[in-house]
Amino acid sequence: MPVAAKLSRKLYETLGDEAAEAMVSWMDSVERNRAELREVADLGFARIDARFGETDARIDARFAEADARWTRALEAFRHESRSELAELREDMHAGFA
Repeated sequence: MPVAAKLSRKLYETLGDEAAEAMVSWMDSVERNRAELREVADLGFARIDARFGETDARIDARFAEADARWTRALEAFRHESRSELAELREDMHAGFA
């Protein structure tokens, strides 16, 4: 015999019809509330996940922008350094000659 059926039979035997009905009704409402709470919690977690996804996308975009700026700055520095080194070499060759 399933547990629910045994419990129900035992409730009716122990508490009587009216109290057993009240107890079964209360247990049913607890189970419904639990299911509703689970649904509300799942919706809340889905919203949180969506917000984190949006935040992750914004952070990724900002890092990509920063990376591009640093790459451009380093390329400019590298170009400037090479030009200055070339000028220095020319000056050194002219000075030694």
